[in-house]
Amino acid sequence: MSDVDMDTFQIIMPNYYAKDKNSVYAGHKKIKRANPKTIKVLNIAYIKDDKTVFSDFSFSNTLKNADVKSFETLGEYYGKDKNNVYLMGEKIKKADVKTFQVISEESFNHYSKDKNNVYLETYIIEGADPKTFEIIKEKPTYSKDKKYLYYSGKKIDEIRDNLENMSAGVLDIIKNGNRIYANGNRLDIENPENFKIIKNDYYNNPNIIYGKNNKNIHVIIGNGQKIRSKVIKDADIDSFEIMEIGAYSRDKNNIYFTYSDVVQMKDVDKDSFTIGEHGFSYDKNSVYFYGKKIDGISPKGFKIVDLAVNSGDSVTFALLTDSKNLYKFIYKFDDEEYNLKKPELAVITNVKVDAPSFELIKSYTGSYYRDKDSVFYYDINKKELIKVEGADRNSFTEMENDFAKDNRSFYYLGKQVRNISSEGLKFVGPDIFKNKNGVYFWKDETGTVDYEIIPLNFDSASFDIANKDTSNYFKDKNGIYYLDYGKLLNSESKDIQNAFIKLEGVDMPTFKAFGYGYSKDKNRVYCGYKEFKGVDVPSFTVVLEDEGVVVKDKNRTYENDCE
Repeated sequence: MSDVDMDTFQIIMPNYYAKDKNSVYAGHKKIKRANPKTIKVLNIAYIKDDKTVFSDFSFSNTLKNADVKSFETLGEYYGKDKNNVYLMGEKIKKADVKTFQVISEESFNHYSKDKNNVYLETYIIEGADPKTFEIIKEKPTYSKDKKYLYYSGKKIDEIRDNLENMSAGVLDIIKNGNRIYANGNRLDIENPENFKIIKNDYYNNPNIIYGKNNKNIHVIIGNGQKIRSKVIKDADIDSFEIMEIGAYSRDKNNIYFTYSDVVQMKDVDKDSFTIGEHGFSYDKNSVYFYGKKIDGISPKGFKIVDLAVNSGDSVTFALLTDSKNLYKFIYKFDDEEYNLKKPELAVITNVKVDAPSFELIKSYTGSYYRDKDSVFYYDINKKELIKVEGADRNSFTEMENDFAKDNRSFYYLGKQVRNISSEGLKFVGPDIFKNKNGVYFWKDETGTVDYEIIPLNFDSASFDIANKDTSNYFKDKNGIYYLDYGKLLNSESKDIQNAFIKLEGVDMPTFKAFGYGYSKDKNRVYCGYKEFKGVDVPSFTVVLEDEGVVVKDKNRTYENDCE
């Protein structure tokens, strides 16, 4: 918050609204044109002064043409004046002010009605009868009137006998007579009159819900683009149970995996079966992915090293190990129902790897790997794993953007950067780094090994970014420098140094960079590397507000034309 008068600042609604002698605030944002002398808080959604009604939910923050004198709130998010009704600052068209009433504001399902219509949010629910309309309290996404059942304001069926809420997980399931719906979609379930949800403690995949009738076990699947129900064929009803990860279930005969479809897992040893991570599982004999056996890999020493390797194309693959080998496992799902297509497994043989010790160096996001002896990198151009020659596996550290270092050397894309020591190596900006010997600019327009390193004339020990709020200003013991990116982009390699322009006469101890090209010290304000004249230095500031970057001092606001 900027320009707050601390002597008169007061909170007028905790966590929402405040004011001082000059302004009114919604959170950290100043409410334009609000009069702090006459402001009145009505509720979370609405405040008003003597001339205007404001809503922090409204795009413009004001209710245009609202009648201030007659405006009043209804519930938490509704309001009305003598002419119109509003929800979170938006006008409900055709609403009858005199007969309007709020039905429910639960769970972001805002229902209301008047003598003519029923509304969900600001839209009319077509055909709904306002006299008999009601929400189904246990699941307010469903509602009904004397004739019809609705889901999220859409008519889905005529009302039948024995309406029953059956919801579990995040799927909204309801039985209407002998018809069952999930999120408004009718499910194809035989003998629905006997269908019951199987309750358990393991609905940790909320899009998979199990149920049963007197003949079959059913699973309701919300993964993919369409909600659907499937029969788990030949499942034994009496012994069926859901396992600790909800995608897995079992009976006395089989283990099942469910995601977008039901897979009866073949030849599983039930006593040794173990659920792993990311859709993998294993027993004493085999490894499985999404319920299907992966031929060619042993469960002994099985490990997921990297689930999604950056391959440089649309193919996703994982790196897996067992006690003997490192594998490339290619897998893909179809777009519509997310069914697993036929995966491929191949042993990696182009480099010698100790499989039991092979690991990802930087968890989840890395591109470098190591085993007990060596370091490796996945080369997206060659589409293969390569050994990083000369790397020390114990001191090796991965940096950002495919850079790395160890106690001796500096690496890029899995190859050693010649003649650059790793001692004191640090990136100061996206393309600027330093070590004990100097400061350098990294010029690489292709993202390949065809790069150029340009030495810069700065004091390495003290060189750094001026502060965290800017990427344009740098400093060393000798001065402050502005990096002109326009010059940088158009510079030949020999001229890179000239893109760093020293600020003349700057007071280094009081220097502060604001970002957006502005900075100041105790004596001057700077736009880029030039003095910004005619400004009140002590009060000058740059802030990001709703309307964009605001450049101002105590006297005025300036055009933002520095960048």
